Amino acid sequence: MITKLNVLIKQDLNSSSLKLPVLFIDNYPFLPLLHYMIDRNTSPSKNEKLIQAWKLFLNFFLVKGNLYNSPKNILSEFIKNLYDGTIGQDGIDHSNLYWEVRNIKNANTIISEINCVFDYFLEINPNATHLNPWRKATTLEQKILTSAWYYKKNNSFFNHLIGKDDKSNNTTKKRSAHQRIPTSFDKLNNTKSFPEEIFSKLLVEGFRNRKNISNSDICKISHETHNIRDILITLLMHYGGLRISEVFHLYVTDVIPVPDDSDDSDDSDDSDIALVRIFHPEYGLPPEDKSINNRKSLFKNRRDWLNKKYGLHPRNILNKDDIYYAGWKNLRLDDQQNQSITIQWFPKSAGKIFLKLWYVYLIERAKHTRLSKKHPYAFVNLEGHPYTIKSYQNARDRAFKRIDLINSTSYGTNTHSHRHAYGQRLADCHVTDKVIMKCMHHNSLKSQLIYTSPTQERVRTELDIAEKKLQEKISKYPSKVDKLSTNASYEIQSILDLENLIRE
Repeated sequence: MITKLNVLIKQDLNSSSLKLPVLFIDNYPFLPLLHYMIDRNTSPSKNEKLIQAWKLFLNFFLVKGNLYNSPKNILSEFIKNLYDGTIGQDGIDHSNLYWEVRNIKNANTIISEINCVFDYFLEINPNATHLNPWRKATTLEQKILTSAWYYKKNNSFFNHLIGKDDKSNNTTKKRSAHQRIPTSFDKLNNTKSFPEEIFSKLLVEGFRNRKNISNSDICKISHETHNIRDILITLLMHYGGLRISEVFHLYVTDVIPVPDDSDDSDDSDDSDIALVRIFHPEYGLPPEDKSINNRKSLFKNRRDWLNKKYGLHPRNILNKDDIYYAGWKNLRLDDQQNQSITIQWFPKSAGKIFLKLWYVYLIERAKHTRLSKKHPYAFVNLEGHPYTIKSYQNARDRAFKRIDLINSTSYGTNTHSHRHAYGQRLADCHVTDKVIMKCMHHNSLKSQLIYTSPTQERVRTELDIAEKKLQEKISKYPSKVDKLSTNASYEIQSILDLENLIRE
């Protein structure tokens, strides 16, 4: 029997405890994988992938390992069964694994997690037998690998750091048991943004506390009638472009009114707009350091501050199955010294709405003073404990049920669709690519393409408009139409003639 348990690890008496997921075969821990996690200091998300991959491999090895005469054959058969499943055409699986045909991308991820640990085994024991060693790539394989390497280099933010040695290492060798190439598809059209026309309905009617509430203006929402906390979280994603995980790293002290700059020549006053900053959960500047004096900090960073003041760890380094876990992407930070990003509200008025509701929420949050003083996080539950992503998603599902919506990626109504709506809104208003990159905190201009790419409906609409303009141009100025437009006009006329023939 193979099971996973979360275990507190102490490498020696003087070291602090480290909580890691460990695979147990019967009652014995699978130590090689545990050593890899400790030595490589892997992230919670990486650990989760490793555990899933190795649980599958070890199950396969225990069930079918005695059928093959060498370890390499076992791995090759494991990879084949991973792609094709273990169920025969007659519907019977003699191994009792009953693996179905697996998505190629998912299978490749599993194989990669197996390979990286095998590579680690070889590093610590050069005499060990590698189950999936590197071999010299064929001429065709080298050409494909070289093209892939140049594509990766040209699209990397750190391409100036990639040298010739890296090219040689990545274009001349290939795994003995290689991965399959997944079918290509347009990733840019694979996701949808949250429909703008129903967003206000979600806030006003979905996040209500009582059944009978008039469809009033959002600024008139109160804590007696609505769930202010969940509205604030949704505003941060929809009009601030945050991922759901980033919202849950917010401290109470990270939200202030925009400071009044008296030296600014612009007479506009933005003091009624919320200035929201999201700090790196580990390396961000601690709250005590944000005073105007320049005294030396007592704490190195937020990780040090959380540990010494509250006895807590940042939420991004908790195990992924911990209820308080919240991930952290590799964002392009705005402030190198403070290790933070600043929310750019779009439209700007959303920042005013947020600040008004924030003040209302703080009054409610103060009622949970006893427990909320045990942590710095902005969003709390009714007991004052830090609010969790799962709890918000459950509340959001209930809000969707009230307004007859379905939470689905394909419908553009999942939590990440709010970030897509933010990026699409910027693109629709013709904001430049570099500014969008800054607003969405991407490391590359190409990262935002998935958020700003036109939908199929928008493509069809623009093509209809272009065709209409071309027909108008041909009818008004037939002698001035350029060659390209003339060729297009011939094609349009041919289609019309064909249509008439079909009607006859």
